[in-house]
Amino acid sequence: MKTFVKVGSCLLGLALLLVCCLLSISPYDQSGCVDIQSGQSKAAVFHQLHDSLGGLPSFSNYLAFRFHTWNQVLRAGEYCFDGSHVHRFYDDIASGKVRQHSFQIVPGETWTQIISKLKKQNALSFDVDLDARHLKTQYEGRLSPNTYAYTKGESVSSLLNRAESSQMDGLYPLWESRDESVTAYSYEQLLVVASLIEKESLPDDKAMIAGVIFNRISAGMRLQIDASVVYAFMDDYKRGIKISQLIKRYHPANTYKIKGLPPSPIGMFSVASFKAATQPEHHDAYYYVFDGHSHVFSKTFSDHKQVIKSLHNRPNSQDK
Repeated sequence: MKTFVKVGSCLLGLALLLVCCLLSISPYDQSGCVDIQSGQSKAAVFHQLHDSLGGLPSFSNYLAFRFHTWNQVLRAGEYCFDGSHVHRFYDDIASGKVRQHSFQIVPGETWTQIISKLKKQNALSFDVDLDARHLKTQYEGRLSPNTYAYTKGESVSSLLNRAESSQMDGLYPLWESRDESVTAYSYEQLLVVASLIEKESLPDDKAMIAGVIFNRISAGMRLQIDASVVYAFMDDYKRGIKISQLIKRYHPANTYKIKGLPPSPIGMFSVASFKAATQPEHHDAYYYVFDGHSHVFSKTFSDHKQVIKSLHNRPNSQDK
């Protein structure tokens, strides 16, 4: 009986010691992130935390770290300390809660704009030459606008392939169920139409804009879409050269100079824009103008000019 009491007392003492240690752990000197490597021992990780975040590697901290991670295989990755809760930080390491980075693709963005953003993502592994010409052909208009979570070290090609697969998953059912009025158009051509719709439309008039595009193509009219000019001459446009000057220059994407569609998409687009391209609204409008709130559609150029005339005091209007 005495032996049992002694053992119990020892265990109770050890438990109290452990509790005291857990309650008396020292904070780190600073917030920050630490990379844990595959196969790294827990002792090495513990010392790495103090080397990176500052503070003395106290016995209390070591016991706390081992208590949190005692039955866990540590997952390699990047772990971040917010500067406040050490126990929560140890729990994150024990549970493999690695830092999640994010990359956003916005509807209407071009491949050139996406390249610029990708190059600022220091947590990505750059396994491709983003400036390679073939990548523009491969990805322009083919990446799903969304926010993509990734962990440090994921490759650029992996992230892009996820965005491309997501876009295909969203578009293919719409392609399969496309309206009979657009069956003469290829999948690639409807990607181009969707990219034009993305730039030109409001959320509630995408199908109407699509109808104008198809009406003008059927009538042999140039599309005369300003967004295609901006895409073709982006650098000059950013330097302040007006669209009224740029439309006079030839470029395969300049719809003021070519008939029909540009040879490839002019940016990324939403599933809603592709739906409009595959299911356009049937109407007899060939023109539209933005009145500051919505688009006003017209059947004839004469009617279109009358609408523009009535809006001439509204500097934000854009006509087509």
